[in-house]
Amino acid sequence: MIKFLVGVAVVIGVLVGLDRLAAHIAEDRVATLVQREAHLPTRPAVQVDFPFLPQVFSGRYRSVTITATDIFTDRDGARVNDGARLRLQADGVHLSLSDVLRGDFHRVPVDTLIGTVTVPFDRIAAAAPIPDLSLAAVPGEPDELAIDVPAGSAHIQVIVRVDVEGTAIVISPVRVVGSGVGIVADATLRRQLGFRLAVPGLPTGMRLTTVEAGSDGVTVAAVGHDLVLHGGRAVAVGVTCAVGCQP
Repeated sequence: MIKFLVGVAVVIGVLVGLDRLAAHIAEDRVATLVQREAHLPTRPAVQVDFPFLPQVFSGRYRSVTITATDIFTDRDGARVNDGARLRLQADGVHLSLSDVLRGDFHRVPVDTLIGTVTVPFDRIAAAAPIPDLSLAAVPGEPDELAIDVPAGSAHIQVIVRVDVEGTAIVISPVRVVGSGVGIVADATLRRQLGFRLAVPGLPTGMRLTTVEAGSDGVTVAAVGHDLVLHGGRAVAVGVTCAVGCQP
């Protein structure tokens, strides 16, 4: 009986080891795929739910988590260390056993992709045409920001509404607050502080759904259904990509 139990323990240990080894290989391949098709400047972390081997044999992976930081790049394509965070949850990832054995991850159907992206205030300010802006959340208004505009000794603040369209954050001025702000200055600020910021790292076919301002930035939620991830891009099956989707 003892020998039998020891044998069972050894078999379980071997299976667990094989499970984690196979998961590590798949996670590494998926990380490479996601980084390439989502144009991420850094390699994302990928985690496949345990146990892995039963999912390999079924060809359907229940849950795959993908995370990345510093997802924005500058004009030269270099990573911007601003703390922007991406988290994607893929549910129903389809990969046949034969594809896994061949290492073929060039076409990966996904039932559902949901995710969040946290964009720091500094990154939003950098997208504005006016330099040296200071942004903060408006208490009690999750879809509004207060923007302090440098104007010498004067204090000018513009309240803007934050919305989403496609894969972009849309900033729209609501009102200008400050002493001595004339009609011309008011109109100029409203025009200059109406802008968009494209959110990177989202496979084509995903769209932003909600936005909420927090203490350190803006968090947007994203969703996509019936996607097919390819080596260089992701394509929505039977769905025309919304405005702002990644090319």
